[in-house]
Amino acid sequence: MTVKLSKSRLQQIIRRFPDSRVLVVGDLILDRYLFGRVRRVSPEAPVPVVELERGEDRPGGAGNAVMNVAGLNGKVWVAGVVGKDKAGERLTAILKRPGISPLAVVPDPGRITPVKTRVVAVPQHHQVVRIDQENANPASGEIRRKILGQLEGVISRVDAVIVSDYGKGMISLGLMEGLLKLADKRKIPVGVDPKPGNFSFYRGVSFLTPNHIEAGEIAGFPAETDKEVEKAGQEIIQESGCRYLLITRGEKGMTLFEQSAKSKAQSANRGRPSVTHIPTAAREVFDVSGAGDTVIATFTLALIAGATPLEAAQIANVAAGLVVGKFGTAVVSRKELMEAI
Repeated sequence: MTVKLSKSRLQQIIRRFPDSRVLVVGDLILDRYLFGRVRRVSPEAPVPVVELERGEDRPGGAGNAVMNVAGLNGKVWVAGVVGKDKAGERLTAILKRPGISPLAVVPDPGRITPVKTRVVAVPQHHQVVRIDQENANPASGEIRRKILGQLEGVISRVDAVIVSDYGKGMISLGLMEGLLKLADKRKIPVGVDPKPGNFSFYRGVSFLTPNHIEAGEIAGFPAETDKEVEKAGQEIIQESGCRYLLITRGEKGMTLFEQSAKSKAQSANRGRPSVTHIPTAAREVFDVSGAGDTVIATFTLALIAGATPLEAAQIANVAAGLVVGKFGTAVVSRKELMEAI
């Protein structure tokens, strides 16, 4: 099934974004970009010589989801772990801006802040190389308890929770169980941008937003064609118990699965969810980095603002179409989204 929605209705939903309050919990990463010109090849090896002109740091991982919520004028709280290092200080400093509250950004002396350094040739913005610094060891039980304690004080003030799992050690079964318990008491939806290896952690969440590659990894078979995606989606919903599933599919757009509302006692016997295929809104694909963060941020804000899941998916699809036309981990503003709608 495909559906075309009212432009005025979607814009009305976007106008309500500033009233939305979101908590983002996940793996905080510092994305570092080094820009320079390439005029020659190194005499030492067949590699380009990049003449460095400037550098730029951006929040990556869960930090990009935070920036997307803030860019759309939603209010956002942040919880995550950084190392007790310069990169952690830098990332924390970047996140301290209007609309963002670094509620529980906890420095852990036992780990390093994940940093992804991209060397980029300008003006074409071709990525020459990426250098990663990280350890993906699980956060300690003490750190997780500290974070959950701080979340307990703020969760009654938010409308939804986003879990941004990049597999860097922040998200664990214990953390998810504690977070879901807090959210369930207050009937607050929890959405997850998932890591396939951690799929067992997500049982009981409200919605998931994997891309089609992640969906295939979770299901155990490729999810490329409509039939494959539909089959994978059915299995993911059945295993996770989630209410909504939004699978992003690159140039093929998105596929939304909606499960009818039933009690927890009935959840094991739910019928087949409805499936809607949404064509891509992208005009030009320049860089897909962080597009999943844009999707879950926009989808969540739209649901808070009173959208149906289909309306929320349609708005998220437009936002994703905008962000893939930008370089690097980027955000979409509410004004841009309104104009694109």
